[in-house]
Amino acid sequence: MSFFKKEGWIGTGSWAAFPKDRVDSIFKAAAYWKETLKCIEKPWLCWSVDPEWCLIQQKLVAAVGWTPVVGMDYRSKKPEVISDAVELDFNKTLNLPGMWMHFPLEFVFLFADKLAFWHSDVLVPIGRLREVVRQFDKIPNGKMVGIYLDRQISISGLKARLKGQKPIPRWFEGLGCTTKEASKSQFDNGCGFWRRIELHPNAQEKIIQRNPHWEHGVGIYYWMKYFGGEVDNLCIDIDPYHYSRAGKYHKKSYSKFDQFPYNTQKGKELNECFSLEKIVKELDISIY
Repeated sequence: MSFFKKEGWIGTGSWAAFPKDRVDSIFKAAAYWKETLKCIEKPWLCWSVDPEWCLIQQKLVAAVGWTPVVGMDYRSKKPEVISDAVELDFNKTLNLPGMWMHFPLEFVFLFADKLAFWHSDVLVPIGRLREVVRQFDKIPNGKMVGIYLDRQISISGLKARLKGQKPIPRWFEGLGCTTKEASKSQFDNGCGFWRRIELHPNAQEKIIQRNPHWEHGVGIYYWMKYFGGEVDNLCIDIDPYHYSRAGKYHKKSYSKFDQFPYNTQKGKELNECFSLEKIVKELDISIY
């Protein structure tokens, strides 16, 4: 069975896929997550979809004084975990068929006072990363940092407009940092990182009536707009360092690039479309 059929969606971070009657199992699993990170002051989630990309991310995070926390996509090979990092199997007790980074992001209040995170396809040179760390170090409990995407630049927003829908802005989780109280407030008000917030177990009627867009991070927008949430925009432009499908460093033509199906394992897509060696050289990441 394809990972992207039926039960496979359950760990991707969507309230349309995860049964509400199983939420208690996440709370129980989070006790292990919390125990693993109990002595970590500055955890930074590095979600592995490819061992080499994850290794570079770990080294970058360690170089700026934070602790890499290595989670992973189970369709990928297990990455090397550097001595300064902590390996955390978020799926250890849940035993889901797969898991995305968005899954634990919804529940940070259960296992960390503060958590930085970035997409597995983001690589930032040390100098710019130090700017980011200075911003993260100053975040007070109850606040978070993310990347604001309005309806003009959101890829999901573009797709929705082509279908005649009217998407709203969202806060993108490509690179950010959240705190325990911010995460708790989001969950209590049904406005977190997961998709389909109208199906959240704590969904508010005034949100449900607005028929919110389905994408990750739309809930953060609503949390800010209707529940007093405080979110700061990331201090750097992530676009030059986000090696996504729209990236500019891919090795193949756009016609070939766009042939990748969306259910392709992300690590495979990265290595087919980008030269990691070239990226490291261009960004002068000497720790590679």
